[in-house]
Amino acid sequence: SSVAGNIAFIIGPLLCGWVYEFNKGYPFFIGCASVFIAASIVIMMICKWPELGMPSKDKKDEEAKANETIEDKEWKWTQDKFNKKDYMKLGKAFGTMLANKNYNWKTHWDLTLRCLDTMFPPIRIDSHQHLAEDVNFVLDNAKEVRGEFDSLRFGLAAFKI
Repeated sequence: SSVAGNIAFIIGPLLCGWVYEFNKGYPFFIGCASVFIAASIVIMMICKWPELGMPSKDKKDEEAKANETIEDKEWKWTQDKFNKKDYMKLGKAFGTMLANKNYNWKTHWDLTLRCLDTMFPPIRIDSHQHLAEDVNFVLDNAKEVRGEFDSLRFGLAAFKI
């Protein structure tokens, strides 16, 4: 339902009809040439970006891990144990990530903490199923918000003159 697809539905028959007036076999050559060009483009894309040609195993692994079922009787929540080195590692990685995404987290420290507190709500730890549901809910909503942000940002950029 793209504009290019709709234009192709108009131009294709017009071109083939016009060529048909010269020789009845020419429209078949045009069809063959267009299939050859499309196949060439797909092959070049697969050679240039091989990840397009094979399915991602990471998504399947994530879904399999998310859907794992463990009996609640066997599962018990245990808090991770942190040391100063772990906090430093997390802080450095997170600060670098924010800086690379153009967030002035040092200048706007309070706003950054409020934003993080909003983005990471408390999760239920009474059962493995509740934990998995809450983590998946947070991840799904984060992906949705990111998609909406990107579409809004790029949509508005298209209207700038």
